[in-house]
Amino acid sequence: MRHIRRNISRKNHRALAAGMAILGVAAPTFLAAQQAAAATAPTSFVAINPVRALDTRNNNTKFAANETRTVDFRSLASVPANATAVMINVTAVGGEGAGFVSLWPADVPSQGSSNVNFVGDQASSNVNSIALSADGAIKVLAASSPVNIVIDVLGYYVPTQSLVGPQGPAGPQGATGTQGATGAVGSQGATGTQGATGAGGIQGAAGATGSQGATGSQGVAGEAGAAGATGSQGATGAAGEAGPQGPMGPQGAVGSQGATGEAGAAGATGSQGATGAA
Repeated sequence: MRHIRRNISRKNHRALAAGMAILGVAAPTFLAAQQAAAATAPTSFVAINPVRALDTRNNNTKFAANETRTVDFRSLASVPANATAVMINVTAVGGEGAGFVSLWPADVPSQGSSNVNFVGDQASSNVNSIALSADGAIKVLAASSPVNIVIDVLGYYVPTQSLVGPQGPAGPQGATGTQGATGAVGSQGATGTQGATGAGGIQGAAGATGSQGATGSQGVAGEAGAAGATGSQGATGAAGEAGPQGPMGPQGAVGSQGATGEAGAAGATGSQGATGAA
């Protein structure tokens, strides 16, 4: 039989003792089962309420003499997939002669050892820790005589590191550490693709009118446009009243002497004047 290391707490001892009291297993047999030798990897024991894995009495399938069967423990909901071994109570009852029951992992050859000895119809039981095969099974041999076999699971073994408790509450917030040095600026990342244009927002309210800007400088005069066509003669208006006589203007400057004109024709001889006094 392959033995394994296990860590069994007092609480687990009490649970196992209670389970074996129900099954009628003697305390000295249980204590002997605890003293298995250590294997290469440490494991921890997990006690459970007894679970029946095999009872050939229920369907009249008594073992024939020297018959070997496989019992799968991972098909039981109480045994997890990572279990490496089981602690079981094995009972031989209804034997037809003297014989023994041998147990071993399903993927190794039989060691030929006895786990339970029986004589005739007298019930015999023993607690055994049996390593499981890679697929979670053991072999059971009824040697020498037909007999009914009952197997109850009292607990299982799992790798110690797999027994992780539930998440504890978060601890208090620690003090803020000092500011670390600023890291170097990373290189410029590649420009991402243009995102889709978002939907247009609603038009905002009109802003207040700004102040009058300064007058701009005079622009360059444009070219004169072409002369327009002469309009038709308008009707003559009525004559207005004569305005008042304006004041006389100042004496103008004397003009330059004009050229002497030609001599005029001799005038007619005048009448004789009166004779003067003597």
